[in-house]
Amino acid sequence: RSVVLFSKQGLHSRKVLNLLGAKYFVHKLSDGRSPWVFPFWNYPDEFKLIYDDGIYQIYENSESFPRAFLAGDYKVQTDPQEILNTMFLEGLDLRKNLVLEKDPKLKLDIRNGSARVEKYLPNEVIINTKSDGNSLLFLSDSYYPGWKVYVNGRQSEIYRADFAFRSVVVPKGEHSIKFIYDPMSFKLGLGLSILGVVLILVGFVGDK
Repeated sequence: RSVVLFSKQGLHSRKVLNLLGAKYFVHKLSDGRSPWVFPFWNYPDEFKLIYDDGIYQIYENSESFPRAFLAGDYKVQTDPQEILNTMFLEGLDLRKNLVLEKDPKLKLDIRNGSARVEKYLPNEVIINTKSDGNSLLFLSDSYYPGWKVYVNGRQSEIYRADFAFRSVVVPKGEHSIKFIYDPMSFKLGLGLSILGVVLILVGFVGDK
């Protein structure tokens, strides 16, 4: 997967920040409007000053997305550049539409729904969902090999969404979605470590 860079004042920079859930911006007053400062002053309706001690200011981004949410529509693209092109189509609301690399072949009919993060650890994430129709759960954590997902205890598939993130099919109703980091490499390494210890012990006993 290629690295994608965005200029602070790029055409789609704010859309990316919202998708990433960038909610708070710390601004050092002495930096003024230097080139390295994100130009929040260009968006007075979206960035609200919530703290000012004369040295630092904190602005809140009112349009940032939650870490997890339910989407009711999707598009499928497999080429990296086409994924980005689709994501930044004028008028496409990334809060409601996901761009997937694989078609889940699912009819989405959600009108109302919610997703609440109940537990968030480096190797485990639990999200409770409630919806009146089929939907896609979006989690703004990186899509990475080794992660598994369980819907109500049954293993499901993680789809790569919006270039680099995770999505899971969620049926109508109330569900518990659990992401677990369980890479085979870790199991293999643990098994080899245990085998090594056993062989050392066997050799030690054999020398007695």
